[in-house]
Amino acid sequence: MDYQAIDKTLRKFNVLVTKLLIILCIGSAPSLFAEEIELYEDPITGLVYTKPGPGRKKIGAEEVKDKAKEVKKPSNEKLTISGRLQVRGISAQKDSDFSNGHRDYNSFDMNFRRVRFGFKYNGDKWWGAQVHIRIENLINPPYLVESKNSSGAVTSEKVKDSRGGLQEANFWFNVPLMKTKVKFGMAKHPFLREWGSSVNLVVVERAFVSNFIQQFDIGGFVHTHPLSLISEKLTHYMLFSFSYTNGKGAGHEGIGRQRALTETHSGKDPMFISPMLSWRVEVNPFGGMIVNGKEADWDEGNDVFQRNLKVSLGMAGVTNRELRYVNGYNPHTKGVNSISLLSPQTSATGGNYDVMNANAGYDFSTGATNPFTPQYGLNAHTYDMTAVWKGLYLSGAYTYFSGSAAKDTKTYQTTLGYNLPVGDYHVMPVVRYDYLRGDFDRNLKTESFERFKSYWAGINLYLKENNFKVQLFYQILKDKLKTDYVSRQPIDANNNMIYFQMNMNIDLNVKLDK
Repeated sequence: MDYQAIDKTLRKFNVLVTKLLIILCIGSAPSLFAEEIELYEDPITGLVYTKPGPGRKKIGAEEVKDKAKEVKKPSNEKLTISGRLQVRGISAQKDSDFSNGHRDYNSFDMNFRRVRFGFKYNGDKWWGAQVHIRIENLINPPYLVESKNSSGAVTSEKVKDSRGGLQEANFWFNVPLMKTKVKFGMAKHPFLREWGSSVNLVVVERAFVSNFIQQFDIGGFVHTHPLSLISEKLTHYMLFSFSYTNGKGAGHEGIGRQRALTETHSGKDPMFISPMLSWRVEVNPFGGMIVNGKEADWDEGNDVFQRNLKVSLGMAGVTNRELRYVNGYNPHTKGVNSISLLSPQTSATGGNYDVMNANAGYDFSTGATNPFTPQYGLNAHTYDMTAVWKGLYLSGAYTYFSGSAAKDTKTYQTTLGYNLPVGDYHVMPVVRYDYLRGDFDRNLKTESFERFKSYWAGINLYLKENNFKVQLFYQILKDKLKTDYVSRQPIDANNNMIYFQMNMNIDLNVKLDK
């Protein structure tokens, strides 16, 4: 065996490794080493030294500096591609829209509940942008509705169910102070806990409270952690969120595509410029969620996989002096239209009155302003909580609405579940009670057909946590939406429903190294 050759090879390897280590050190802190480092090589042994000595030859200091300059700064540029698919099947009793009316559960309707695609771009650790599309709104094109005069001539056309496809689009910036994130563009109001991501829902549909106002809007959004000023360890014990928005909602929520604050649709609508303000305070007395070994903000729906005791308490509010957009509750019952839970303002603030017209007068119909109701404003408050411990899940919320646009409305819900690990999967039975009441016809009293109770029972099968799950639920809806043929009194409609839903979600992270 040629030991001299082996020894010579090892010496060369030693020199190479030493140079590489020095280059890496200089690359990580060039200001410390670039002007001071000098290397010396013993030509006999091949060893490298940082001090001169007998027979040692000065080598490659300038070359090392040049190589250090070539070391690239780590890139924080990243692209996350997101996709979501929810396929749903529904079967219902004979009074439901999901039946032809002859008998219970005689059909099984399949549809796309959600089809989403989008991306989130991280330009650096402190800034980025995201865009998400609601493809389910684009699957079926809108259709035209014609208006004709007495002679049959078409006088106007309008697009029915004209919904935009944009789900969310905004720029975001991370601010070091109190670990704050600021967004500009279209994003979600911070008002309701129930507005957590749809991929994480423990029940296939959100509670009644989600049907009042728009979930998304255009404006500015702030999320900050005030307790981080006291200690880094307290960062995720409190989250404060605030938004200042146009109050017209997002295009995908069914009120047209133009979301500009001063848009009046060619003068057909009054100009409302009062912003919508929304705020939320969330306190986590046992700290934030543990995700990949690190503490993080509370993520509703993903909290069911926490094993340690975690509790999140929330309170929030929203206000708007000129309510322009309201959602509605659709009970999916034959002959029953979607129920407007609030009264939007339909005329200019203060009322329209023509002083030159002797027959002029104020319009006192619902939503029209007058000297007694100059504006239709809204104030809403909610109090909610979620607790998890060793698979046990408990969540609830109480919300009430006040102001001229409100209809003496209150709603609350409680959800209970238990997430049981079964090998690599999880099985979670869930029950929910949901209650809604209000003076929806504004006759100064709440009648039996204006009270709704919903009972849910079902099971979630998590095959890959929330990224791939199957849900089977049964809903019992207690209402008085049907009229007895003999007594002419309101009775409970037969509109209970069975839901079967498959959910898939992907978030693919791509590192963009230049």
